[in-house]
Amino acid sequence: MLSSSSSKVQKLMLLLHQCSDTAALRCAHALVIVNGLAQSFTLVAKLLGLCSSLSESVAYASSIFSEVHRPNVFLWNSLLKAYSKSDNPLQAIFSYRRFCCLGFRPDCYSFPPLFDVCRELSAMIEGLQVHVHVLKTGFGSNLCVQTQLLRFYAQCGGVVSARLVFDEMYQWGRDAVAWTAMIDAYASESGDVTEAFRLFKAMPFERDAVCWNAMIVGFIRWGEIAAARELFVEFSGKNVACWTSMISGYAHIGEYREALNVFSQMRLSDSKPNCITLVSALSSCAHLGAIRIGMSIHEYIEKNGIYLDVYIGTTLIDMYSKCGNIESSMKVFDLMPQKDIYCWNTMIEGLAVHGLGCHALEMFSDMQDEGFEPNEITFVGILMACSHMGLVKEGQFYFDSMINQYGIAPRIEHYGCMVDLLGRAGLIERAEELVNTMPIEPNAVIWGALVSACRVAGNVELGERAAKHLLDLEPQNSSNYILLSNIYAAENRWDDAEKVRKMLRCSGVKKIHGFSSIEVGGVVCEFVQGDRLLSKDIYQLLDDIAMKLKDMGHIPGIKEVFHDIEKEEREYALSGNSEKSAIVFQEVHSQL
Repeated sequence: MLSSSSSKVQKLMLLLHQCSDTAALRCAHALVIVNGLAQSFTLVAKLLGLCSSLSESVAYASSIFSEVHRPNVFLWNSLLKAYSKSDNPLQAIFSYRRFCCLGFRPDCYSFPPLFDVCRELSAMIEGLQVHVHVLKTGFGSNLCVQTQLLRFYAQCGGVVSARLVFDEMYQWGRDAVAWTAMIDAYASESGDVTEAFRLFKAMPFERDAVCWNAMIVGFIRWGEIAAARELFVEFSGKNVACWTSMISGYAHIGEYREALNVFSQMRLSDSKPNCITLVSALSSCAHLGAIRIGMSIHEYIEKNGIYLDVYIGTTLIDMYSKCGNIESSMKVFDLMPQKDIYCWNTMIEGLAVHGLGCHALEMFSDMQDEGFEPNEITFVGILMACSHMGLVKEGQFYFDSMINQYGIAPRIEHYGCMVDLLGRAGLIERAEELVNTMPIEPNAVIWGALVSACRVAGNVELGERAAKHLLDLEPQNSSNYILLSNIYAAENRWDDAEKVRKMLRCSGVKKIHGFSSIEVGGVVCEFVQGDRLLSKDIYQLLDDIAMKLKDMGHIPGIKEVFHDIEKEEREYALSGNSEKSAIVFQEVHSQL
């Protein structure tokens, strides 16, 4: 047993400070009870704080508090704070109501935990009720309460209310937290990024990384990536949040090269990437096909012992799949300690895209055996697998079971897969019937799939009808004109093909050239369709490949290529497509 009461409290407080897990917390709590100190406000407040920081259950925190016979406001505030940081933060609101019903009067420390809860849950109504109580109890001008109130309105989209609170605060009392919260509010989607930047420049304090990051994220959110980059370059104290914001911002707008460039710069800095940074970088690798960079990131994850959670694991699976290495996708999938439905979906879709439909269907069966219920995204992958394998009956079965067995209403993506499945199988009339009976208005993807199917099947009449819908929906997409022109060209209707191409020229629509990208020596290189700026070695290798394919009996599909040039020239035009150029460039480079 411990000696005097004050000495006991001091020693137990020292012991509580050393608690690093819930087992140690419970042992320390037992010692508090054994030594007859369950009524010590100081020790109980510390125990309640540890319950939230160590993710102990709300019920356990409640049991500790209930042992106190006459809790005071200080202890109630400790309970509210513990609840606000728990996995059930609404308990803080309920406890505050009980606190008031028991006749206690709050102080300025009672409200910040409540505003934290309302901010975290975006609970605007409850936050307004707490604000009213702040005014009724006379704490409306308290700087601590005002700052939390400002942060609540700022994060919940109440920009006007946040500004009113900001203006009511004494100018000398507005600290850096208040200024940053106001800047963040204006930088949100419902704010005004120009006003945010004005406040940012007018801020009377030294701006910390949180403030700089709020402004950088604001510019990114408002689509002003150049302004965000300018601030990012200017700020010398970049932390992991700043780096991650810039990388994620570039990835979000499709500037994947820039995202990886910033990531490379980050690797040379003192900041270490976190989970969000790695996911954004891996996603950029997936879109660019930059498998070597992706593999180096994977290696970094393994060397640094970063836990392969569902977010990083799923992104790795997607990256390897999109970069053409489905075997590595499977390895990552098998190594993941925990999987969620998104992980399964990504793996199923990857197998389907790689033409491994049987494996995708087996994976679907394994997923159900593991107790996961398929969702709408799962069935997109399953229908893709059936489409790539030509399994019409199976595809129809899964489409029907999605509706009847799982109660999932088909979305436009599912109808697109079914149209593609029927079209690939040559069942053009059934595909058209499905499009005409869809309960959803067909979009350009649906009509495009039907037009492509008509081109393969040589069904000009239906192709014309589908292409008309396609052009009505996307008159500015040059690919739609090319599709229709190719249908005519494939049937030697050169006059009609020329009319469509003339329509494209007269419309002023800019033709989008196809391109392919490939990673060579850690650098992502792009090749444009019809590029004539490559080296002689590459042209020579392209010619050699074309000759070897011809000797093996391959007949190039030249019917759709420029009817007004000679046959040999058409074959040459096809031999120089962007995918072949990319592959040949990699082959030439590997021999250097």
